[in-house]
Amino acid sequence: AFVAAAAAASELEFVAGTADVTASQGPGESWESAARRLRHGFLAQVARERGCTWVALGHHGADQAELFLLRLLRGAGAAGLGGMRESDPSPSDPSVQLVRPLLGCHSEEVTMLAEAWGVAFRVDATNADPAFLRNRIRHELMPLLRARFQPASERILVREQTLLRDQAEFLETVAEDWLQSSASGAPPVFADLPVAVQREVIRVQAGRLSLSLGFEGVEALRGHPGVAIQVTGGRRAVLDAAGRLRTPTREAFEKGEFQEDSQDVLIQGGEGTVPFGGGAVMWRIVRGAVRMPTGSTDVGAECFDADRVGGRVRLRHWRPGDRFQPIGLGGLAKLQDLFTNARVPVAERRGRVLAESESGEVFWVEGLRIGECAKVTASTANRLVWRWERIPPSHDTPTVASRFQREGNQGNS
Repeated sequence: AFVAAAAAASELEFVAGTADVTASQGPGESWESAARRLRHGFLAQVARERGCTWVALGHHGADQAELFLLRLLRGAGAAGLGGMRESDPSPSDPSVQLVRPLLGCHSEEVTMLAEAWGVAFRVDATNADPAFLRNRIRHELMPLLRARFQPASERILVREQTLLRDQAEFLETVAEDWLQSSASGAPPVFADLPVAVQREVIRVQAGRLSLSLGFEGVEALRGHPGVAIQVTGGRRAVLDAAGRLRTPTREAFEKGEFQEDSQDVLIQGGEGTVPFGGGAVMWRIVRGAVRMPTGSTDVGAECFDADRVGGRVRLRHWRPGDRFQPIGLGGLAKLQDLFTNARVPVAERRGRVLAESESGEVFWVEGLRIGECAKVTASTANRLVWRWERIPPSHDTPTVASRFQREGNQGNS
């Protein structure tokens, strides 16, 4: 209503729109990201309908500084830390250009100019909500930086953004040139490229394929050519030795065209032992009630509903984008966040083993609680007794399996 009245007073056309954000959320998409996507879609649509080439946005210097800290805390690279540009194609329609004429102004300047020119404004009440990380940065971190460390922190952060953005644009140009030369001739070998260029080559290709990788996904691809990782949306990505990023289908793996860092386990025959990833999984099927051995000190023994797990289990390592619902948690959560809450060191996370059920759900993760999707209930008829153990180089799998069998017999007695 405030904007509509201001537009009418200035004899400007006013266009409003609404959308159901919750209903528009994609898999793994946050509410805020979905709302931003819908806003950009609305602006682009109105621009096309009115024949507008440019859409002006109100971002200013304080928004840039806050964005720098927000992305720094989330682990963004130089491209992300570079922040917003003064002009960009709309993410919803590249034919519409977004411009930010106030980006070079700082928040105090914008307020002073508005008051000097008699321009009334409103502050959105949600800007004070501490539930949002950006608001905590605005109201807590930025004032602390100005008061205790650097009075000109906003200007300095924006300056750092400029430096990083220029460096990121140069690196992107180098990566684009390499990709173009690799398609038409004999470029430098991918493995011989500087590490920063290797990462950028992967990042550029991921953008073309609409893949969300993150730092750990890029490193997993870069460090293991020919080995597939799972990315957001259930897709798989593989980097070949020549530096080409692909998204192969499930059929390609079944034909043996690509290697995958995983192993399928057939839950058949009553029991079995499978070595994988520096350890071994030992399992057996027990019909009816089962009691775990009371004298066992092995905390790795777990019990699942065998019918809900299914007849084929896939063992693999953690990959970016994996989601898991431990027993007692209200819904799925990013495995990366669960590792953080459990204080699992970053260096150890990629080595953690997890298991997928036959339907593709993660039902077990090394070191975490069992999965809600395969927990034992009153209706469980067949139980999967499952144990994972790390195997030191001096031990062999049969020894560990034999101990598992002995304890299993005690548990059934």
